[in-house]
Amino acid sequence: MQTKGRGSTFVHTADRTRITIATFQPLDKRTLVHLDTSVPLYQGRPITVTDDGHRTLAQHRVHTETTAPPTAAPSPRAPAAAPRR
Repeated sequence: MQTKGRGSTFVHTADRTRITIATFQPLDKRTLVHLDTSVPLYQGRPITVTDDGHRTLAQHRVHTETTAPPTAAPSPRAPAAAPRR
C-alpha cells in the first residue's frame, strides 16, 4: 500500500494493476479481488484481481474518462493598463 499526492492511497496487485483504496473496497466486497490472508499483514499480502474484476476496472476507467468534467480553457489575458503620466 502506498500513498501519493493528497492522501490518495493505492495498492499494487501481482500483475502491477494499481487500485485506489476507494476502488479496492467495493471490489473486495463483491469478491472481485483475492487477498492472500496466509501472509502476515506486516509482510504485505498479495492481491489478485479476478477476470471479472479486471473487466469491472476497465469499464470503470472508460466510464470515468468519458464523464470527466472538461478542463477549463485558459482565460484571455486582460490588456495591460496604460502607464500613468
